[in-house]
Order: sequence, then structure tokens, then C-alpha cells
Amino acid sequence: MDMNKENMIKSFVINKLGCNCPDEVFNIIKWQKDVQIDKNIILNYKINIGNRLLIYIIEIEDHNFMNDNLVKIFMFGIGERDNNNFNRFRLAIISNNIAEIYSIAQNILNNLNIGDQKGHLHVIMKKDFIL
Repeated sequence: MDMNKENMIKSFVINKLGCNCPDEVFNIIKWQKDVQIDKNIILNYKINIGNRLLIYIIEIEDHNFMNDNLVKIFMFGIGERDNNNFNRFRLAIISNNIAEIYSIAQNILNNLNIGDQKGHLHVIMKKDFIL
């Protein structure tokens, strides 16, 4: 395993996503790059933290792409979380326009109204994403 990459992921998860997982959860860190979950959707990263936390990271700048695919991405992550008995799912969208992207994403997910308290959305400035 690449310890430097694992340390970068741990730092990202704690400092950017606000995860307050116990340290032992970080004993297992697995990641995949460029994961295709649909014919039009490729995640930048899929990360497993301790077989408890599932994280999808995807860069989105295009509103049309988000309108067409955000629900699919989020529901796919929720399904994968549930099928693999993870505790939480976090979707991190990387963008240069975080205020607008966050607003649109929140509206889409609020309209979805799935009431899932263990699925979280994060929108992170592209320059702050260092994996």
C-alpha cells in the first residue's frame, strides 16, 4: 500500500469531509481511481474507510450533467453502502464554483426526499482537493 496516499486520504476525510471516525477505522483505507458506475458516470475516486465509510468523489462543473446524473450517483452510493453494510456514504463533488454547485445539488437531493441520515453531500473547491 502507498502510505503517503493513505495519509493524504485520511487527512482529506478528516479535514475536508469532517469525519470524526475513531483512529482504528483508518487501519483499512482502500481506493480506486476512475470508477465507472454508469455509461455516462465515472467517479474520480471511490474510497473505503474501515469497511464503514464509503466515499464517492466526482468532479462536476456542468449543471446539465448534475441535473441528469446526481440522483443516480447518490442512489448508487446509498445502494452500495447498504449492500456492503457500511455505516455511512459521503458524496464529495469537486468544483470551481462550489456555491452554485452546492445550491443546485441540495435542491436536487432535497426534492429526492429519501430521508437518509447516513448519506451526506459535500462540495469542495477544486484547489482544495489534493488526492
